[in-house]
Amino acid sequence: MRTLAVLPCGKQKIWKHHPESGPAFAAEAYTGTLHRYMQSYARFHADDFCILSALHGFLLPEDIVPEDYDRSFSQPPSETISTGELTRQFHEKGLDAFDRYMMMTGRKYEKVVKGIIPEERRTYPLEGLGGIGYILNYLKKEEADRY
Repeated sequence: MRTLAVLPCGKQKIWKHHPESGPAFAAEAYTGTLHRYMQSYARFHADDFCILSALHGFLLPEDIVPEDYDRSFSQPPSETISTGELTRQFHEKGLDAFDRYMMMTGRKYEKVVKGIIPEERRTYPLEGLGGIGYILNYLKKEEADRY
C-alpha cells in the first residue's frame, strides 16, 4: 500500500532569511519549524510527500517555487488556486496513484481536497493532538524516538 503525505506549505519561507535566494525547490522553500518536522515525519512514514499551496497547488519536493508569496486557503477563492487546477495537478502529477493519503494538513483542508482526494483513502495522523504547540511536541518526540 503506497502512501502519500500531504503537507501544508507554511508561511515562513527561505526568502525570509535569504532574500537574495532565487527560485527554490519546494522541499527547501518552506522553512518553518513545524513544516520541517512535518517533512521529516512524512519522509519516514510515507512513500512520498507533496506540499499543498494556496497559490501553487500540489507541489512535489522537486517542483520549483519561483519567489516568496503570502497566500492561504482562508482567503477568498478568487485569490487561491482553483479546484479545477488542483484536480488537474492531482492527476497530471500522478498523485492519484497512491492508495492512502496521510493528511498532515488536518481537517481544515477537507474543503480544499473534497472531490479530489477520496475521503475513504485519507488519514489524519495529527488529529486530536490539539494546537500547533502540541503537534510540534509530538513530531519532535516522534523524531527523537527514531534515533
